[in-house]
Amino acid sequence: MGLSGQAFVVTGGASGIGRATVQKLLQLSATVYVLDKSTAVTESAHNGRLFSYPGVDVSSRQDMVQIFDKISEQSPGLRGLVNCAGILAQSPTSAEGDESLKRLWSVNVLGTWIAATEFRRCLQKAPDRSSTDAPGSSISIVNIGSMASLMGMVGLSGYVASKHGVLGLSRCMAQEWGPEGIRVNCVAPGGVKTPMTQGLEGLDSPLFRAAYKQMAEPEEIADTILYLLSDKSSNISGQVIGSNGGWA
Repeated sequence: MGLSGQAFVVTGGASGIGRATVQKLLQLSATVYVLDKSTAVTESAHNGRLFSYPGVDVSSRQDMVQIFDKISEQSPGLRGLVNCAGILAQSPTSAEGDESLKRLWSVNVLGTWIAATEFRRCLQKAPDRSSTDAPGSSISIVNIGSMASLMGMVGLSGYVASKHGVLGLSRCMAQEWGPEGIRVNCVAPGGVKTPMTQGLEGLDSPLFRAAYKQMAEPEEIADTILYLLSDKSSNISGQVIGSNGGWA
């Protein structure tokens, strides 16, 4: 896929879809920088190609500026960003849901916004980066949305609003940053076996609309992400890609 030797940043890379993406990138001999709120993030033996930043608040501009400055010093030629950091919470559509909505928006939308804009800032100051790069060598940002980016879901109004926001950001960034050789896409998974979905209603829930009637493995979503990071998707930008087992 042409990712060997390239450098990528993955937020929320300690578990779930993010972790699966990190592992697949490492298998392809890429260099990966993992940002995660979890302090359990550790480096492992991958020939010095895995670098971890635990305890990160993606919604803090100050924290993210410092981290991206460190990353860009080590790898000035960053190739891609995967925004996997996110939270899921039920929230009533009433005043009682205010705090839940604020938290969901802070992590899911503001976190995506800050990571993407800091990533772009690092690209702009890279000495060998120009808007005249060939399309095949374009930079790729993949934001993780959800089927909640495309439809309403009872009891999840705050989460749905935040994931609609992620899709909206993806489309606007794709249009604004495209002339700089930056592609931006959004992946919209359905039900996935991750720590974030534990405790939710099961496959018989009206919320679960996959034709396959089974939860996806994180690695299946990661395969879609890697495709969007690679040169094979050089003509794809501003799109939402459903990886959902047949949701309709």
